[in-house]
Amino acid sequence: MDYNINVGIFAGVFAVPDSIIDEHIKIATGEQLKILLYCLRHSGESLSTGEISRATGVAPDNVISGFEFWGQRGLFGENPSVALNEEINKEINEKSKEIKKSPNQNEKLVLIEREHEFTPTEIAKTLKENALVEYLFQRCEQLYGRVLHHYEQKMLVVIIEEHGMKPEVLLMLMEYCFSIEKSAPAYIKKIARIWLEDGVDSIEKADERIRYLKKYDSAERELLELFEVKAIPDARRKLVEKWLFEFKFPVEVVYKAYQVALEKTGKLQYTYMDKVLSDWNINGVDSKKTKYKPLKKAEAVTSFDLDALDRQIMEEYGIK
Repeated sequence: MDYNINVGIFAGVFAVPDSIIDEHIKIATGEQLKILLYCLRHSGESLSTGEISRATGVAPDNVISGFEFWGQRGLFGENPSVALNEEINKEINEKSKEIKKSPNQNEKLVLIEREHEFTPTEIAKTLKENALVEYLFQRCEQLYGRVLHHYEQKMLVVIIEEHGMKPEVLLMLMEYCFSIEKSAPAYIKKIARIWLEDGVDSIEKADERIRYLKKYDSAERELLELFEVKAIPDARRKLVEKWLFEFKFPVEVVYKAYQVALEKTGKLQYTYMDKVLSDWNINGVDSKKTKYKPLKKAEAVTSFDLDALDRQIMEEYGIK
């Protein structure tokens, strides 16, 4: 089948550097090309991450990764052709700063302002010298279902060589990220930074963290369905973790607090729910009124008498 270009669309055009096609088109992803084309189309304008994300359909984290990719290839220097506003410059700088902390020493956080630009030759040398890193690359290629792009190879080597994560721990992190369908480099680096800060530096600790995350993910899916929302805001995840793991409340009890909040405020109000759940956790209720009491750590979630909790809610909040 023959294809012809519609010349009518050439009424409005913009330039694309030859090097994009000659040097980068084979290794750039579709999302990275969309980001670049949008920025070239709006050359000279002030653009925000959110605006680029909405216009291209690329997730905000991936927009940042896209700028990192093109910045590494010299398309965006100190004075990029696209006038990025303060928001996007700040985010790019934050994403390029990796933090690591020694879990065994009272040291200040070490801030790395700029990642080393590992060349293909340097990466190949690392693989040759470290069989674990070589296996990590092979397993990651299986996860991606293709050969790793250079920026993905560099991400893995940077996390290992510059930030000190063991290859076997990074492999467990990668497999977890793929299991929840979040494989963007920006997200992987974010999780790696959190693990390093928290001292997750062994297979045992990584396994414990993943079991914790999977338990949370399972509970969150149930809560999303009960709350009838698509996502829990990042700013509220700490509250949910507190209810589930510190207070040891099962999803059913959190849902009861949601019903109270809905009745009293007319909406999903996390701070109001936290007030209710904190009260239940700390004070409980006089045993003469109801059998409900806060869980002890050793107790199972089945220790909750939900019927008694319903009676408590009806008495305290007047909700049937």
